[in-house]
Amino acid sequence: MILRRRAFIFAIFSLGLSISAPAGAENLLGRPTSGLIGVKAGVISRMNLDITPARQSGIGSCAQVFTDFPVGHNVYFTTAFDFYYVAFGGANQIMIEPSAGVKRAFPLSRARMLITPGVAVGFAYLSHVGDVPPSRFLGLKLFVEAHFTIDARRAWVGELALFDAPTGSNSNGHLSFGPGVMLRWGVAFR
Repeated sequence: MILRRRAFIFAIFSLGLSISAPAGAENLLGRPTSGLIGVKAGVISRMNLDITPARQSGIGSCAQVFTDFPVGHNVYFTTAFDFYYVAFGGANQIMIEPSAGVKRAFPLSRARMLITPGVAVGFAYLSHVGDVPPSRFLGLKLFVEAHFTIDARRAWVGELALFDAPTGSNSNGHLSFGPGVMLRWGVAFR
């Protein structure tokens, strides 16, 4: 219950930050804006859950809702809420992760696109896996996005990312989860 409340507060905070960006700034579409919001969905590779005995997830699906707002020339603060559906022994488990990070945009004007590498840090929560109780992790993401302009208000977004949760804990002690590679596709709106 507390995690859901924190996730809801984080989502409202993210939306507020997106709306309150400096007037006259440019978004990742290269247009004056007060923010950018988008959604992506895709797949995540197998990952190892470092416990005794060790477990490996199957290939899973993932989705993200994100907001970006400019904080400087071609520099953006990003907040995101990620959902991961990972399979352990045939049963899908849910992992959620609110995160915040920074992106740097590199415009390619002839191609009408942007390349945006970035990094984000989050708080990941994995539901129980068999006899392993629910776990909390420090989540890290390194990613590269490609924004392909559709029109003045929309862009397609492709993402290649590396996810890792190098440290975490549950009622049984410390553990880690990952790394995993994500490939996602979506759309962004200003």
